[in-house]
Amino acid sequence: MKLAALSALVSLAIASPIFERQTEQCSVLGVKGAIPDTINRSAFKRIAGSGTVEQCSAACNHPENTQCKAFAVRTGGSGGACLLFDATVKYRADPTSTYAIYNLPDGVRGGTPNNNPAW
Repeated sequence: MKLAALSALVSLAIASPIFERQTEQCSVLGVKGAIPDTINRSAFKRIAGSGTVEQCSAACNHPENTQCKAFAVRTGGSGGACLLFDATVKYRADPTSTYAIYNLPDGVRGGTPNNNPAW
């Protein structure tokens, strides 16, 4: 009897959410906006045809792009484009823009973009 009660207690302790590994989610906010031409031209990499936030985020977080501190996604044209920047991007909020800009907070790599603008 004591053995059954003890094994039941151990089973409950193992299944308890207290022992579940909690992973921290890091979100990167996107803003729909206009990028000044000088900043637009300063992108260290442009990837044509990568017109989704997920594709551009993956490119920014790729090991070969460790200098990436911001990215912008442009829709339209030939499947859109992804621009990678080695500095944060200054922009002007514009709900009619074809760009969504994602500045990574200092020290954040691999964050999950959220607040994706509805195209």
